[in-house]
Amino acid sequence: MADPAEDRLLRRLGGDGQGDTPRWRARFAAARQAAIRATGHTAARVVAAGLDGTLIVAVGADPDGGPGGPGAPLPQRYAVGYAEIDAPTAQQEHATALARHRYVVAWTTGAASREESHHDAR
Repeated sequence: MADPAEDRLLRRLGGDGQGDTPRWRARFAAARQAAIRATGHTAARVVAAGLDGTLIVAVGADPDGGPGGPGAPLPQRYAVGYAEIDAPTAQQEHATALARHRYVVAWTTGAASREESHHDAR
């Protein structure tokens, strides 16, 4: 399911709808998954890009990035780093030049404050 705020952020970060969009979508997906795994929450969304090249991911929030409802804890933001890597050599040997695979890996780097982020999705 597409998140309108993430889509706006994606376009601002260079996902122009041409060749870069799948790459940014993969970065967002990897960042969300890293935050989910690090925190144990079941949902997360990319809300901003950090000044240091990280993505800022909110966990424990409703789709608007706000509190999850009455009694729910406030959403937490985490800075998530990412990198692109080539598929293992054995896998690449069987691929054509046009079908070479790259992967995005992501990891949490700690809690992020609002001051650490720019390109906010709101």
